[in-house]
Amino acid sequence: MKKIILIMLIGLIAIFSGCSGCGKRNPVAPPDATNIIENTATETQTQTNTATQTSTHTPTNTLTPNITYAGQWGSYGSLNGQFNVPSYIEIDDTNSEIYVADALNHRIQVFDLSTNYKRSIGSPGTGDGQFSQPYQFAGDFANNRIYVVDGDNDRIQIMATDGTFIDKWGANGTGNGNFDMPSGIDIDTTNGKVYVADTGNHRVQIFDLNGSYISYFGYQGTGDGQFQSPMDVEIDKTNSRVYVSDGVLHNVQVFDLLGNFISKFGENGTGYGTFDRPNGIEIDNVNNRVYIADTFNSYCQMFDLSGNFITQWGSAGSGNGQFDDPNKVAWHNVSSKLYVVDSYNSRIQVFTLNP
Repeated sequence: MKKIILIMLIGLIAIFSGCSGCGKRNPVAPPDATNIIENTATETQTQTNTATQTSTHTPTNTLTPNITYAGQWGSYGSLNGQFNVPSYIEIDDTNSEIYVADALNHRIQVFDLSTNYKRSIGSPGTGDGQFSQPYQFAGDFANNRIYVVDGDNDRIQIMATDGTFIDKWGANGTGNGNFDMPSGIDIDTTNGKVYVADTGNHRVQIFDLNGSYISYFGYQGTGDGQFQSPMDVEIDKTNSRVYVSDGVLHNVQVFDLLGNFISKFGENGTGYGTFDRPNGIEIDNVNNRVYIADTFNSYCQMFDLSGNFITQWGSAGSGNGQFDDPNKVAWHNVSSKLYVVDSYNSRIQVFTLNP
């Protein structure tokens, strides 16, 4: 059956869980904020507990980072600098640019570090260089490339950072190299591999940088190393680990680079260290932390690399520091800022982090 989702990253993973009433909501138009707005409001909650492999919680952490709202940009629409359900963000330090996946405008938008619009990559369609709901991408900025998850077209496209089409691979299906609603992607440039969260096929596939199939790991189930709805895949390049979020199992699983299961953390809930449809993962090797966009709980959570809970920030709403389905956190080490994709408020919010 041809997929009927409009965007997997915003909660239509309910298709796999049988959840009623969990379908797509209409995008919310936030207050006009086309330029970054400075503010000092703080939305931070902390507690000291840890999520272990069996998803229990034991107080261990004493670190309490300070996360402060610093600004935002974007509004609902299709003009340059506007968004229609943004779903992903990544920062290119090589060229001092910010890339945002503007999923329902079917494009990638590029901004400078001051959030000024620079250019767009892609347009709606099925042709080369066109997208139908580009959920995520992974930047190989040293080689001026981005790998785009063209979700509704069931393929990966390689684009130059200037917007030129380079290559593509994948089609709808269950075989090796085929996809069913892919959603997440990351690149291990050291080993020349691309990891793709093949959501509808309940697995993560591994390719070389040219798109040639290598292997996969995971299959449908609820046990260790199994998936119901793998949403994002993120590589900890320093420690050779792969983190995968599962929106139906409400956890994050950790693997080695070959896909061998190591550990997991999280379970369904609204408390510290628990999740409701977790999505985007960000690894911060400077501070040895993992940031998770806890989408349906409308906040973001911070863990250490072992899955021990540190803190969380945000709450449901459209005000400064509030979220409506956050889908990705990006950490910018140079400025010590956290960028959060606030999807149904059609904006990007910025926070400063004092470790």
